[in-house]
Amino acid sequence: MIGTNETLHKRPISIFPNPNNGAFTVKLPEPVKPGTMFRITDLMGRLLQEQKTEPGTRADGSGRDFARGLHFLQVVSEGILLAVEKFVKA
Repeated sequence: MIGTNETLHKRPISIFPNPNNGAFTVKLPEPVKPGTMFRITDLMGRLLQEQKTEPGTRADGSGRDFARGLHFLQVVSEGILLAVEKFVKA
């Protein structure tokens, strides 16, 4: 776990607006590699959405069908968890 936490601190991401109505933007500190995935989970860890990202430092997300409450966005590349950020769907 120590290695994972070190990796997470090296790659901060931001989600805005937060809280949101299900439409949001993710800002990444550096361009993602092809094949990088965004995964969105709920508080119970259930996978709600998984999508490939486009190269770049920004991506739009949609969670309009999610229940209101706290969710987590994970950035995963080549099976490695690069970052996690929480957001609230209002």
